[in-house]
Amino acid sequence: MRISGGRVITETDFVNSSLTNAVLEDHIFGGFITQRFLESDGQVWTQVTGSGFGNFAAINEAVGPAIFTYMVRNQIHYINTQRVMATPEQPSPPP
Repeated sequence: MRISGGRVITETDFVNSSLTNAVLEDHIFGGFITQRFLESDGQVWTQVTGSGFGNFAAINEAVGPAIFTYMVRNQIHYINTQRVMATPEQPSPPP
């Protein structure tokens, strides 16, 4: 499944196990989301926060949760099956 509303830039923070997606000017929606990955009892979880702006707030509110739920589930499945989370002693290498 590929959904694109325009270009996105991603910033990865290996120290805090997070990534931030910020949209560029040509994107249909304005804003950003930050995902912070947390590990507990051998499983990885994510906390998603974000903010948006622009003319399509109602559409974003309607479809955003489904889009980000799909995206996050795929990421968490990959992390849990590939065991790619960093430890404080050994951070994950850049992709």
